[in-house]
Amino acid sequence: MNWHKSFTAALVTESIDELLSLIDNIPKFEKTEDMQSALELIKSATEIFERKKSELREQMQKIENQKKFITSSTLQSSVRLDIHS
Repeated sequence: MNWHKSFTAALVTESIDELLSLIDNIPKFEKTEDMQSALELIKSATEIFERKKSELREQMQKIENQKKFITSSTLQSSVRLDIHS
């Protein structure tokens, strides 16, 4: 399978590791149209990377909010327990 087909397949499956590997091992293209096609594919990969980065940021924020909630709940519980003792 050539580089373009492999890259397209990795884009469809959104395989980040495969995309990064293909970018790291980009061949030297002899035809201008092959270079332009590779550039467009890499731009598409960049969009996927940015979307995944945004999704990860949202997930991390949710985890941080849950952590704060659990911490505050734990502190409130311990204060209540001290009052009853």
